[in-house]
Amino acid sequence: MYGDTSGGNCGEILNTTFDLVNIETYISVAGGDSGGPFFWNNTAFGTTISSAGSNSVYGPVDHIKGVLDLDLIFN
Repeated sequence: MYGDTSGGNCGEILNTTFDLVNIETYISVAGGDSGGPFFWNNTAFGTTISSAGSNSVYGPVDHIKGVLDLDLIFN
């Protein structure tokens, strides 16, 4: 995960069905981190959308792509 406020961070997945769509992790986030990427090496997993207490919540790439009808472009 990378956020403008928190910088780079690593952690573990806590709940893969947080609200039946999004994923909760043990990674702390702060205001300004929303929209930051969740990735490992060169694989995108999602984007920061919220927090749940001290944990972060991210929206999975496939869900974001389906809802917004977007394509990911990498360079």
